[in-house]
Amino acid sequence: MKKISGILFLLSGFAAAQLTGKTALPALDSCIVNNTPIVSPACSTTWGAADLGAQINAAVAKLPTISYRTVNNGSVNYPYGTIRIANSDVIQTFAKQVGDGVLLSLVTLSCEPGATLQYTGSAASWINVLDPNGINDSPAGGVGGVVDCSFVAQSSPTTNQSILSVGNIAHGYRILRDYFQGMISAGDMAVLVKNTNYFTEELDFTGSIFHENLIGIEFSKNCSTSNCTNSFQHARLSFYCQTAFRAVSYCLQIVNGASSFKDTLAIDFNLVGSSNSAVVYVDGVSTFGYNAGAITGENQTGGNGYAITGPGVAAGGAFTNGVHIYCADCNVPIAAVDIPFGFLDTFGSYSPGTVIGSYAASLDQQSWFNSLSCRNITGGTCTTAPTIQVSGGTISQTVVCPRTVGLVTTSGSVSSPQTINPGNSATLSVSSAGSSCTAPKFSVVLQMWGW
Repeated sequence: MKKISGILFLLSGFAAAQLTGKTALPALDSCIVNNTPIVSPACSTTWGAADLGAQINAAVAKLPTISYRTVNNGSVNYPYGTIRIANSDVIQTFAKQVGDGVLLSLVTLSCEPGATLQYTGSAASWINVLDPNGINDSPAGGVGGVVDCSFVAQSSPTTNQSILSVGNIAHGYRILRDYFQGMISAGDMAVLVKNTNYFTEELDFTGSIFHENLIGIEFSKNCSTSNCTNSFQHARLSFYCQTAFRAVSYCLQIVNGASSFKDTLAIDFNLVGSSNSAVVYVDGVSTFGYNAGAITGENQTGGNGYAITGPGVAAGGAFTNGVHIYCADCNVPIAAVDIPFGFLDTFGSYSPGTVIGSYAASLDQQSWFNSLSCRNITGGTCTTAPTIQVSGGTISQTVVCPRTVGLVTTSGSVSSPQTINPGNSATLSVSSAGSSCTAPKFSVVLQMWGW
């Protein structure tokens, strides 16, 4: 969903003709190479600060700008270009928040190989790219991002802090080949993606690694304007994640009504530490669905580890259509998936033996039967309600639909032999028809565990 508000191509700053050729920054010293600002401990004189964060902010302020007509605040001058962060033999600490007083939406922070950064300040994020204006497509200014950087938290990280905060950017943002480690205090996360005044789409996480964080990535809707939406569509969620040892943790968390929708997935995971950690957590008002790709990895928690978990699973906001889930060497199921089979209208003619749906296990995935449910959704009544049966493989379970509005569930034992082997299917059929029914409709759901 895109709201094109218009782009005004007015260039200012050091590059008044960026589209046809960039005017060089003043060649002050080796801290500006090939027209690209470089920040490092050796560049304190050039940028007027020893703190790395303050250097980055000063370098951004010297970049060329493009006047951009934003969604919420009219025309705003945005810096654009690349800031190069030099390597050092030690972890480079900084206390000044990157992005404090400057706009980073169109700026790329690019690290030299081996550059490792650690924030010692108390701001809510180490790097703030949460756009205050709401920015749409920008072919002139390009796409900003954080590329090839390593971020390592202190041994006792500040609570309620993220390494990178980004949002309200509809045209895309790149988080490529970065390494995020150690955000393990209460409320911490590596990357917070938040909509506050617009929407955020076309994010790219390709090649990034999330290691030992309570939350790897969070999508959150925190809207304060009418232009704001829940959309985090068209993201490329291609990354590796190892969860934290010390607490229940998630690789991707979707909360506050956010929608991960039409995203591309290539998530490799290793669930470790506390039981009930998961690759994806969805709260009861958010959506994870109609995505495509794969979630692949292993569960080493010693307990329950989930591919997808949270209240959103039971609420129907989390489903895996188009997503392949595979777990190597798992000792417990990793995914609880509801497989809906639509409506059974007993006002019509449904004789015993009528097939109403079938579920096929993937060729490399064994499925375990959990439960079969039937809900009367219209309040119509039957003297005798229909009975639904699931059979296939080693499964044979039945559930009698409720005669009046409500839900009836039958639970099977989640252990062998209640299984559907790879390539086989389970069939849902009507075992006995209802009688004397007055226009009720029934929703039938089969719950399976993916292995």
